[in-house]
Order: sequence, then C-alpha cells, then structure tokens
Amino acid sequence: LGILGVLSLTCHPSEGQRNEHQYTGNYPCRVETICKPPCKHGKCVGPGKCKCLPGYTGKICNHDLNECGLKPRPCKHRCMNTYGSFRCYCLNDYTLMSDGSCADPWACSMRRCQYGCEDLNGLVQCTCPSRGLHLASDARTCLDVNECKMNRVVCSHHKTCVNTFGSYRCKCLEGFDLQYVHGKFQCKDVDECILGKHSCSEHAICYNTPGSYRCECYAGFHGNGHGCSRAIDAHCNKPTICNYAYLRSSSPAELGSLCFSIKQCVNALYTMMSNGHYFLLSTAVRVECKFEEDICDWSQDVSDNLDWELAHRPHSTYMQVSNSPSSQHRRIAKLWLALPSTSSLEVCLSFHYRLVGPWPGHLRIHIRHGDIVGPAVWERSGDGDETWRLSGLTLLPPRDLNTPQSVRGNISSIGLADVVFQSGLCPEHVLEEE
Repeated sequence: LGILGVLSLTCHPSEGQRNEHQYTGNYPCRVETICKPPCKHGKCVGPGKCKCLPGYTGKICNHDLNECGLKPRPCKHRCMNTYGSFRCYCLNDYTLMSDGSCADPWACSMRRCQYGCEDLNGLVQCTCPSRGLHLASDARTCLDVNECKMNRVVCSHHKTCVNTFGSYRCKCLEGFDLQYVHGKFQCKDVDECILGKHSCSEHAICYNTPGSYRCECYAGFHGNGHGCSRAIDAHCNKPTICNYAYLRSSSPAELGSLCFSIKQCVNALYTMMSNGHYFLLSTAVRVECKFEEDICDWSQDVSDNLDWELAHRPHSTYMQVSNSPSSQHRRIAKLWLALPSTSSLEVCLSFHYRLVGPWPGHLRIHIRHGDIVGPAVWERSGDGDETWRLSGLTLLPPRDLNTPQSVRGNISSIGLADVVFQSGLCPEHVLEEE
C-alpha cells in the first residue's frame, strides 16, 4: 500500500478588493500536508509520512503493535497484548505494582519492613520512601538523615537550616520575618522599634539593628537601656572632672540642688547657682519631636503648595504627605523645626523616614540662617518600599532652623517620624549609607 503525499496551499484574502473575476491585493497563505490514504492512528507529519500513536505501527498506523514481543519485556511475569496497548499479569500469590513489576505481599510482612520492600531478582529488600531516610543496620527500619549537619544544604541569607524527619527546611533567623518581596520570598529584618516589640525603658531610645535592637538610656539616666533610672547627687559641688551636670531648664528654680549624671562632656562650661552649687552646661542636651505637641517648635511653611499631615502608627505619631494623585508635576511640602540651644559645637539630627509608592519623589533637609535657606544637606529618593529607615546627620554651627522638605510625585506617600536632636556627633549606626 503506497501513500500519496499532497501539499495543500490555502490562501485567504486580507487586504485589497475583489472585482468580478478575482481578488487583487495581499493573500497570506498556509501550507498544509495531507496524507492519502490518511493516517488511521497517527498524524501526518510530511508528504507520505505518518507518526503513529503509542501502541500502533504500519505506514498509515493501522496495525497493532505487539508490546509483549518487545525487548526488554514490559512485564516481569506475564504479558497480554491488546489492540493498541497491553496488560501485565502476575503469577499466583504475587501482586501487580504500579510500575508493572510483581511483588510478593507476604515477603514484606515476613521481613517486617517499616515502610515497604522491593523484589530485585527474587531478593526481597526493605526500602525507605525518602532520600532523607536511610536503611538502619537491622535492614528493616529507616533512620533520618540530618542534612543540616552534613553540609548538603545552603540556606539563603538570614536563614538557618532546620532538620525534619526525612527532609529539612530553611527558617528565618530570630529577628527576621518571611515576606514576599520582588517576586520571591525573603527574610526581611523586623524593626522591633517601629512595631513596639522591644523592652526598652520609657527613659531610653530604641535603635533597630539587623535581626535585633538595642536600647540606650537618655542623657541624665543610667542603666542598661531596658531599665533606666535618673542619676541624682544631692551634694554636687564644683566638679574636678566632668562627671555630673545639671540639665538645662527654663527656670533656675526648677534645677534645685540636684545634679544629673551624663555620659559625655566636651568643652564643659559651668556657672555658680544662687544656692552656691555649680551649674554645668551640659553637652548632652536631647530633644525629641514626636509631633503630639509643639515641644520641638515645628511649623508648616506657607510658601509651599502641599501640607504635611499628622498620622498615627503603633506607639507614636508621625508627619506625612498624603498620596492623592495630582495633575501638578511638582508639588512641595515644607516643615520647619527649630534646633535646641546647646553649648556643644555639634548637634546630631536623627529621624525615621519612608518614601512609599511608584513615584514618591524626594525628601530633603535644608539649613536656614535667618531668611536664607541653604542647599540640601541630606536627600533621599523613594524606592517604593514601605520600610521605615533610620538616618541622620551631624550639624555644625552656625545654625538656626532646619526644614524637612518633601517633593512629592504623582502617586506617593512620604513619612517623617521620631525626630531627635542630640548634642555631639552622630553615632555610626545612625549615619545611613547613601
């Protein structure tokens, strides 16, 4: 029986017009292969060529394939050919397995295998169902393989290997949380300070660190940060070394005769009080701006075209620029914060910030001397991440006022929180890398 191969050319008019006798224009065409006679149990793949389905053979795939006659044989015991397929049978007292093999059900019970067995050329052996298990010395039970101790597992950054029976898993380290970021699961640092999941004293500040946090007592307090108490010395005379100091106060009467311990004194100055005690001008002045009250003397700028708004988060409030879409290409919100008076030559300005949204714009800090606003001394652009970040910078004299200035994009949210003025240089963990 011969097969005739035919190439069929089918064209369809897509562009042009039809006149009385024919089309004019472009005609996309598709070439189709046709086998005559057609392939019965297969597909025509070329002129006069059929590709048969499994279980069939012949030029036009019209004959049954006897799988039982093939080598290697598909069945271990007995094979029965059927039209287009085959069936396996086992000898008496054997059970047909899913792979076509035959197993003696009594053999496994006689071996008392924990999970199962296999028959290899008449030799029955117990097996384990997972690569994370291996056969024990009794050749019956399965023992766990500790992949974590065998250096077979490489868990990604901020993860640790946890062994399980027959397998293992990678778990985020303490202080990290599994989050779906940028199309994959990652272990991201948990900011215990922002979430309020810390044990810092109410007289201490919380600093977030990778996987943890640390607490530092305020100036005028001492302790480990988790417990802070005010250091008092009722017999404060003129200090020979810089160990004690009064904190600045609006009224000398508020100082009384108490002295408060501070951690550092640089270029210390002191004056005599009316009670005969000495008032040491502290270089450890600290002012926090939580925005609940005007304790740090903040105010909106009337020359901008967008306002900062008060918002709330766990355990604190913060200022933000709302994220309503706008047709204006450049909108600016300015917030003025007055610096505290201090005898220190340097002042550390630290704060938390975030820039959220696909086009969040910029956050900048300027220094104003009188009516003159200088260039930006700090600036960040947003990446859309909702994480609050700690940053800061050291300000040098002369200085009057500073302004966080937000240049908002079309769809964004910019937040500012936990503004702290601390005399002295900023510690390294506050100075964020650009």
